Amino acid sequence: MGSLAWPYEQAAKAKAVKDECEEMLAGAMPILHEATTALDTLKPADISYVKGLKNPPGAIKLVMEAVCVILDVKPAKAKVGAFAVFQGGTN
Repeated sequence: MGSLAWPYEQAAKAKAVKDECEEMLAGAMPILHEATTALDTLKPADISYVKGLKNPPGAIKLVMEAVCVILDVKPAKAKVGAFAVFQGGTN
């Protein structure tokens, strides 16, 4: 008779995982919304300014490193401006 309980046990475990995931997602969604809203405020002039920096501040370098990780691109030394960090990439 123990085998009849197995599906219910598995369903309970699956529900616990689902509930945990939904809780984590609920915490992440406001952060995603805030980041998306911040991106919407960028203007082409802002990008041009950052491109022209010969030695960008540490925060900008950190963001660019994160972008490289997300895009799975190996960063290279910038030859011209901050956005020339991608090997073979486009500006």
